[in-house]
Amino acid sequence: FHAALLNDAAGDMAEAEKHYLAGAEDDANLSYRNVEVLGGFYQRTGRPEAVRALYQRFLEQQPGSPLLDEPLAQLKSGKSPPKTVRDGREGAAEALFGIAGGFARQDAAETALTLARYGLALRPDFPMLQLVTGQLMDSLGRHQAANDLYGAIDPASSLSWSARLAMAVNLNRLERFDEAAALLRKMAGERSYDPE
Repeated sequence: FHAALLNDAAGDMAEAEKHYLAGAEDDANLSYRNVEVLGGFYQRTGRPEAVRALYQRFLEQQPGSPLLDEPLAQLKSGKSPPKTVRDGREGAAEALFGIAGGFARQDAAETALTLARYGLALRPDFPMLQLVTGQLMDSLGRHQAANDLYGAIDPASSLSWSARLAMAVNLNRLERFDEAAALLRKMAGERSYDPE
């Protein structure tokens, strides 16, 4: 994955695609991150049909998922997304995100949180890292700090929905029931067509 990002940033599209595809093929159940990044790559390289096929595959595995709302809207508009990693700072933040995820899977939440916060210092507008950092804070019982991170996620991001659900759960944990209910009512109004 990181080799793909490096080659993409350097402009070696053939090598980047080879590594992106290897990551997607290893992923029997496609991860949102791989789909987001590979879909953006296909879109930037003028292959909308490949994007649609990839998104369809993800949606078959995750029916009704709101995670592709933003990428699908971007595809429909014809506007290409920016590169996932545009410079060294963003590359370092992406690497820290990956390492933090590894520590989190090993139940080393404090170490993961430290690395994630370093990543956010480098790239504060990284929704996936904001969400993961919030989840790490939640796992450590730091619910208000988690909500501060969830609330900072760009509302246009596909991850905003998940972040706001987590905020509502935390508001409930913090016994701020009226705020939790108001947030959930607002979200229900935004997606009245969605039974979930």
